[in-house]
Amino acid sequence: MITTPEWMYFIGLAIFLLAVYIPSLVRYKQLGKMRMQTRPVDALLDILTWVGWQVLPPLAIFTRWFDWAAFTLPGWASWLGGGLLAAAILFIALAYAELGLSWSPKIEIIERHHLATGGIYTFIRHPVYAGMWLWSLANILLIQNIVAGFAMAAFFLPLYLLRVPREEAMLVDAFGDTYRQYMQRTGRIFPPIFRKKS
Repeated sequence: MITTPEWMYFIGLAIFLLAVYIPSLVRYKQLGKMRMQTRPVDALLDILTWVGWQVLPPLAIFTRWFDWAAFTLPGWASWLGGGLLAAAILFIALAYAELGLSWSPKIEIIERHHLATGGIYTFIRHPVYAGMWLWSLANILLIQNIVAGFAMAAFFLPLYLLRVPREEAMLVDAFGDTYRQYMQRTGRIFPPIFRKKS
């Protein structure tokens, strides 16, 4: 029987896929690409993150494969997980909306690529990754399984550490000092609260 936190996971995933990701992917498929810097290791990390995010949780819920790794949290933890999941979807949706036709699931520059610096990008450079970290925490609280609950965070960590510096280098190459100045006034996934004003 599916528990309330597991239902939260499935409802959040359905909202994300149907309302945010798939419409953006359809628009992306219609655009021309200019410069792609995706490597085989990037594709592997994407697949591993997807497995930890969207494959292992349903397996833990619908099969008995990971029953040995299950744990139970108090009810408030599930509701906290639901709140984190809602925040994750909001972060990602706002980022996709601000990027518009510049959104890409790969490391690349799109034709007519614009540098997003408004909306949620006013404060952080990588709100999609911030959303993914929130979702990773939500999965721990909602799935309540050592393997399936922690898998997204475990697989997303190397993707984040390897991909963000390369994306930023690509954007410096494409936008030069404009992006360097933008980096000075924003944080990667946290707003620069303690940054000195010049």
